[in-house]
Amino acid sequence: MMNLSEVSRTAILDLLCRVAESDKKNPFFNDPMAVLCLERLLSISSEEEKKRILRWQNMYAGTQARDRKARAMTARSFDSIANLFISNHPGCTVINLACGLDTRFWRIENEKCKYIELDLPGMIDLKREILQEPLGYELISCSVLDT
Repeated sequence: MMNLSEVSRTAILDLLCRVAESDKKNPFFNDPMAVLCLERLLSISSEEEKKRILRWQNMYAGTQARDRKARAMTARSFDSIANLFISNHPGCTVINLACGLDTRFWRIENEKCKYIELDLPGMIDLKREILQEPLGYELISCSVLDT
């Protein structure tokens, strides 16, 4: 799937959870950039990949709603922790390891920090293709185990 390893494909699941929560009538978590990323991901996916992604999306809308909410709550908690750290350390560097299809940059006080995302090459390539625009942060394509 999109030249991703099985491990990297799990990033799509997290993206779907954030989108599902954002799409609710009264969301406790709002992530418009995740919605845009999913739209762009679907637009570049093969028919087989689209079917798989839509099947996963339906799963999180139904039987896995509890897991969807837990993943969105985790993202919201990490956003709060990042914002607190940035507020206490303006000008700091925030590094999002194994970032996947995370859209945290747009949910935190990004203008007050240097923001870097690091993930495996296939994931970074996909993220660059999906985002399609100059970013306000750096993407590093490597393993966290690289020196």
